[in-house]
Amino acid sequence: MDEQLHILILEDNASDSELVRRELKKAGLDFTVRVAPDKDSYLKALDAFAPDLILADYSLPGFDGLTALRLAGQRHAAVPVIIVSGAIGEETATEALKAGATDYVLKQRLSRLGPVVKRALSEARQLAEKRRVEKELARQREWLRVTLTSIGDAVIVSDTRGRITFLNPVAADLTGWAQEEAIDQPVGAIFQVINEKSRQPADDVVAQVLRDKCTVTLAADTLLLAKNGREIPVEDSAAPILDDSGDVMGVVIVFHDVTEKRRAMESLQSVAHFLDENPYPVLRIDRAGTVLYANRSSSALQGQWRCEVGQIAPEPFVRLVRETLNHGRNNHMDLESGGRVFSFVFAPIADNGYVNLYGRDITARKQAEQALRQMNETLEQRVAERTQLAEGRTKQLRALAVELIEAEERERRRIAEILHDDLQQILAAARMQLLAACQTLPPESMLANVDRLLKESINKSRHLSHELSPAVLHHSGLVAALKWLAQQMYEQFGLEVRMEANENRQFESMHLKLFMFRAVQELLFNVVKHAGVKSARVVLSGSDDCLIITVSDHGRGFHPDDLDSATVTKGFGLLSLRERINHIGGTLVIESAPGRGSRFTLTVPLRMTKADSPQQQAADQPSCSPIKSRAIADAEGIRLLFVDDHQVMRQGLIRLIADQPSIEVVGEAANGQEALELARQLRPNVVVMDISMPYMDGIEATRRIKAELPEVRVLGLSMFDDEQATHLMRQAGAEAFVSKTASIAELLKAIYRISPPSPT
Repeated sequence: MDEQLHILILEDNASDSELVRRELKKAGLDFTVRVAPDKDSYLKALDAFAPDLILADYSLPGFDGLTALRLAGQRHAAVPVIIVSGAIGEETATEALKAGATDYVLKQRLSRLGPVVKRALSEARQLAEKRRVEKELARQREWLRVTLTSIGDAVIVSDTRGRITFLNPVAADLTGWAQEEAIDQPVGAIFQVINEKSRQPADDVVAQVLRDKCTVTLAADTLLLAKNGREIPVEDSAAPILDDSGDVMGVVIVFHDVTEKRRAMESLQSVAHFLDENPYPVLRIDRAGTVLYANRSSSALQGQWRCEVGQIAPEPFVRLVRETLNHGRNNHMDLESGGRVFSFVFAPIADNGYVNLYGRDITARKQAEQALRQMNETLEQRVAERTQLAEGRTKQLRALAVELIEAEERERRRIAEILHDDLQQILAAARMQLLAACQTLPPESMLANVDRLLKESINKSRHLSHELSPAVLHHSGLVAALKWLAQQMYEQFGLEVRMEANENRQFESMHLKLFMFRAVQELLFNVVKHAGVKSARVVLSGSDDCLIITVSDHGRGFHPDDLDSATVTKGFGLLSLRERINHIGGTLVIESAPGRGSRFTLTVPLRMTKADSPQQQAADQPSCSPIKSRAIADAEGIRLLFVDDHQVMRQGLIRLIADQPSIEVVGEAANGQEALELARQLRPNVVVMDISMPYMDGIEATRRIKAELPEVRVLGLSMFDDEQATHLMRQAGAEAFVSKTASIAELLKAIYRISPPSPT
């Protein structure tokens, strides 16, 4: 599989760099990106990031595309550079191309970026391959020159005119001609050979090779006439030098002095009677394939390889014997017999028309080679298995890390709901009943102190649940939630957050909204803890398929590469955030440097790959709690419907109000869906509506009741006494809003105030 591309983007605009990244993804490229907003970070990235491609803006503050081209060429001459600019004229573009740019793309036409990048990478690969081939060819030529210079055989190379282009030292020594004298001389003038018996000039092997385009071997009885008159018996062959197209580029002649070989053969013939003592097989076979001699060790050749004197040898032997005699040079063959492996050398005795075969047992060597191959295969398999296991464990660890983060969010919501739905409601109901009781009793300082303690407990519980799981997250859009967060950061830490938002869409996934809120919250906490400044900026933008949020500051800054260090002790929050955003198919781009501030750009798809939590999915299910109602009263007065998911609070309020003149409680509901159904049945004058409830909250229930029954008045009721809750309820159609911590008198006053006048 191809390695991941390293792409360096020289761009000071985060939105433009993100658009460039998206176009590269659309092109199907597998890459990692380093964004450099200025010259210093660009120079560091050239050295540390080792880019395969550079996408450079032409005009940056104090820095331009031509300088970027020059710096890239000094460090990475082979890396393609593409100018990506918002406004570049034809002359400027031409100047950039002359300066070394591969191509240019206008930001208004980024759809061209993918094809341009692919073409640039393809051309760069082709150029790199060409350079590699040229370098390899030069290396091979040098290797060939050194090899031909150092080998023991004499070598003469000629061109297609038959003129010498190379003469190695051995050939110079045998012919008596120095290389500088022989270069460009006709081969026949330097390499003079005659037939030893007839004394006639031998065939012109160079002319034969150039004519027939095949290897030519001289007769075995050839003599070389050296420059000093010395006659040297030689064996030689000439072969064509072919180019890639199969055309002849020249001829190479390889020859060697066989004086010692002749002496050895003569000695061998004199000691032939010792061959039977050889522990390895020795055979002699003539051109017809007849076995002339076989020593005792040849009995090791069993089955199809069994050779007996006077019999025709097996076909592979016969074929190779004839080839050896025809070419006049040694041949080799390996064969297996009886569980043993033998390597045979075929030595031609041309004058007598037969070939001697000298065998050697190489079984141990073959077994060692096989064992080595098996060991390599086993090691490769084990490496592959360990690699697969490591990758699987990495994925498991990442999934576990993400699951821990999501479990934390669920636990936040669960604890907040316990505080709100149980503790706060009980405290509020107790305080409301205490206040009602105090109206009928003489003033008592102890009761006033109890009231103060209850009020403080409610406020502390409300503040804690608000921090754990803000109500604005569940009743408003992301922009409203982020504005609330900005206000909280200012009130708690004195951090002034400047919001810029052009996105106010409703997300299909509650999980996405929660994730983005927590991500921005984490980044703003980092500003408070590490940046050393009192201001930050949050920018929200997006497109049809993704949402982009940028959090930036002008604080201390840091080295982003430090986050990936094995010894890093800080930045776990950022690492965790990056893991989680990768899990949902998004990206986190970190741009920072010491003393230069920080900018974090989060990009997430609007359709998250992970489904909402089971609790959210269950919220769409119909209610299963009981509905209590009375028949519609005929008497005049206020018909009241109480809606609250907390039974203690609901029953307490009903008991306190039930005895009030001109008020009749006609029904009670535990959630918004029940409230809508009872409103249709009972037609109350006033609905006292809690905001935070399961299945359907009070805001949505109010909106639906007012749409169907506009004459019904709605009084909002909530533990969260804030402007956002009031605003949302009034938007839904509520006429008033009262906190659950208010007195029963305030609640009654609000009911009487909004109730419709009695008919006359």
